[in-house]
Amino acid sequence: MNKYFKILIFILVIWVFAGLISFLIFDNDGQVMDKKVAIIPIDGMITYDGDSSLFMKGVSGESIAEKIVSANKDDSVKAIVLEINSPGGTVMGTKVVVDAIKEVDKPIVSLITESGTSGA
Repeated sequence: MNKYFKILIFILVIWVFAGLISFLIFDNDGQVMDKKVAIIPIDGMITYDGDSSLFMKGVSGESIAEKIVSANKDDSVKAIVLEINSPGGTVMGTKVVVDAIKEVDKPIVSLITESGTSGA
């Protein structure tokens, strides 16, 4: 792809993300409302129990799922952002997270920072 096309796509993604955040946080007068956006970081290889390998930091799929479920139950949370920096993970670790995401009835957005491959 053309370098300028990639830059344009990046700017559009940031613009849409910023618009979503401001829509959910501010009312028409620009005042902060009683609404929150839950940001859930996923940093490292997603494993079932969070074990790290020799070369890679691990993050527990169970703990990520618990945070997703908690944010979904919180009525003041109006959207969930998954901040991802992960090379993927194990089948079971990723499945636990996917199952929790499927139960969410609020807007959910994934923001990939450095890496977002495989199960991420």
